[in-house]
Amino acid sequence: MDIREKIEALRLQKISIKKAKSYLKELETKIIWAKQKISKIELVLNLTFEELEKLQKLKVKKLFTTVLVDKESQLEKKRQEYLEKFLHFKETKKSLDFLLYEKKIVLDKINAEDEIERKLKALLIQREEIFLRANHGASKLVIDVQIQIDICNSLNREIYEALIEGKRTKMHIATITSNLDQAKTLRNFTFINENEKVYTDEKQHVDKAMEAFFILKPIIRKFEIELEDIYKNHGYHLSINLDKLTAFTKKYYNFLINDWIIYEKINVAAKNMKDLEIQILDIISRLEREKSRNMEVINKLMLKKQNLLDFM
Repeated sequence: MDIREKIEALRLQKISIKKAKSYLKELETKIIWAKQKISKIELVLNLTFEELEKLQKLKVKKLFTTVLVDKESQLEKKRQEYLEKFLHFKETKKSLDFLLYEKKIVLDKINAEDEIERKLKALLIQREEIFLRANHGASKLVIDVQIQIDICNSLNREIYEALIEGKRTKMHIATITSNLDQAKTLRNFTFINENEKVYTDEKQHVDKAMEAFFILKPIIRKFEIELEDIYKNHGYHLSINLDKLTAFTKKYYNFLINDWIIYEKINVAAKNMKDLEIQILDIISRLEREKSRNMEVINKLMLKKQNLLDFM
């Protein structure tokens, strides 16, 4: 591996560390949430176990004074309930263990930052000395061009990461919008036919939209962070748009609110998400254009560097 490749490898590690720091915050939030969830599940599990023990300790005489079959049915139902909660507890505990393990790996990566920075600086000085020792007038020009190429390559990587998060954001918004549209259609139908199934189907679509919404929140925040790496003070504030949908959920699950009001709220929520989708598509389009322009600059710089080297 030559000195240029070593420098590039260290720069990639620096970018990876930067992203690891951002991801660490997200991990810590998930760990806190997982610990709280485990505590709640554990409490319910203990209560279920106590109820199960009480049923199992019922004397045979008492069983016969009531309906034996009914007691056996209750016991079996309680056993099944306890088993399900126990499996849920194990699954959540396993998820927490994985998050803690992932946090350790991320911290190990972050802790290597100082050493990587030291090696990178040493290699950059070494590279410059090699060029300057060649005693050619073009040496300094080559270094300047290479610095510009490195900056463009770094920007390319940032654009690539932003596009990945942008496309993930777009996918989840499309899921929310699609389900809200379905719910809106069903709600409109319910005015004509007071049908319990129609309402159940509508609620399923709203629930699916909410599931996608809760996943979307950390993803859209990560997208904003990626955009900040490319466009300082970009001013998009995409997360603020999600507050409108949060307000909708509070009203939707309030069963005392009039059908017409709920229909209007679904309609507004769907429109807000479509507006956000258009904004995300505009940003993705801008990133694609930025990527193309940047590649043109890199190609021109590479040609310029090659021409300088040919004369050395």
